[in-house]
Amino acid sequence: MVALAAVGAALIIAWNIWVAPFDHPVFGLFNMGIDTRVYRGGAAAVWDGRPLYDLPVYKVWQFTYTPFAAIILVPLAWIPEHSAQFLWNVGNVVCLLGLVAVSLRSLRFRIDGRFVAFVVLFAVSVIGLEPVHTTFWNGQINLVLALIVIADQVRRSERMRGIGVGLAAGIKLTPIFFTAYLLITRQWRAAVTAVVTFGVTIAIGLAILGSEAWGFWTDSLSQTGRIGPMDHPANQSLNGFFARLVPMGLGHTPSWLWIPVGVVVGLLGLWAAYAAHRAGQELLALSITGMTSCAVSPFSWGHHWVWVVPLLMVAVVHCFDAADRRRPVTWLWWLAPATVVALTFTWWHRVTVVGPHGHEDIKLSFGVFRFLRAPIGPAWELPFRLAGSGAYVLLLLITIAVTLWMCDGMRAIRFNATVPRVRDRHAAAAPLDTE
Repeated sequence: MVALAAVGAALIIAWNIWVAPFDHPVFGLFNMGIDTRVYRGGAAAVWDGRPLYDLPVYKVWQFTYTPFAAIILVPLAWIPEHSAQFLWNVGNVVCLLGLVAVSLRSLRFRIDGRFVAFVVLFAVSVIGLEPVHTTFWNGQINLVLALIVIADQVRRSERMRGIGVGLAAGIKLTPIFFTAYLLITRQWRAAVTAVVTFGVTIAIGLAILGSEAWGFWTDSLSQTGRIGPMDHPANQSLNGFFARLVPMGLGHTPSWLWIPVGVVVGLLGLWAAYAAHRAGQELLALSITGMTSCAVSPFSWGHHWVWVVPLLMVAVVHCFDAADRRRPVTWLWWLAPATVVALTFTWWHRVTVVGPHGHEDIKLSFGVFRFLRAPIGPAWELPFRLAGSGAYVLLLLITIAVTLWMCDGMRAIRFNATVPRVRDRHAAAAPLDTE
């Protein structure tokens, strides 16, 4: 596993040197930071007593997060913009390493030198995934929230479980979906803790920001247009997928269609998460829940889907457990991590922009959904364009199907007896293989 992570890290470093350079002024990994600037603008609005939601807080961009989020971000307003961006980038690096470490530890691997090496190398490797790359590029908060939720849910002690879910939801609403997972898995105390914590974040916002907070919950929250165009290719929710059918020339769909479809997908996602939980696959269950929350949200940018990081780890670890050199058919399990990477990689897409001296071609690493163009070309392109338009939803549906098949009616996983070596909660922690 360490060797595989090393190869992945080397390839991604090469990719970010020769294909999508780290230091490129347009698409360099740390060279955008627009969302960090918006966070700082919202924090400054709170600190200065200016409107938080009625007016843009940074140039033309509006603050779309909760009042509680703006309050805890206030320290960003106390430091210069470049310092805020630098510290945010450092924080994202730390959170990515933390997310990988917590996820790996939840799979019962022992902490030693190989553990540390794998964490670092795997973290470098997943920078090549669009949700992670764009989180860094935009200076987003997604890795912070994923770490909070995963760390909260995989802790051995149940005493304070749920606080992380409530806190994450208080910052960015999407993680509130995890309360449904807590309920179906009968983690009653954690579910109540999550809801109460979420309620406390709302109360803090109302107490400090008053009418601004009230306006957010009663008005601004429902204005999804504040986030971005619904048919934007990077809106990888079901709502975004259906909205793009019109510009793709595939006809008009009712604006409400995503709601019943979202209910069905949400229930399927929870079913798969429950099955994984019953089979002892907690990290897989959490990954599915996080991805499902993105799919059923009215608007989910591609970078919201950082849940593919623990999903990829589960897939890789399972391949090392299940693939048997004496049974070539088991090698097909490697299609699982290959599919995750193929659908979420930062495939570059060449676009033409108007520069000060005419037209200039640049390469943007934004993911498979950027290959979509409107209208559709030849008929044979249709399935590929549809798959690209809903790439992350497609990955979720594939994950749901494979999980339900693996768990075989929510019984213990039925393949390869070495699986419990890693996943059995009562077993000793396993060393990290170096193969």
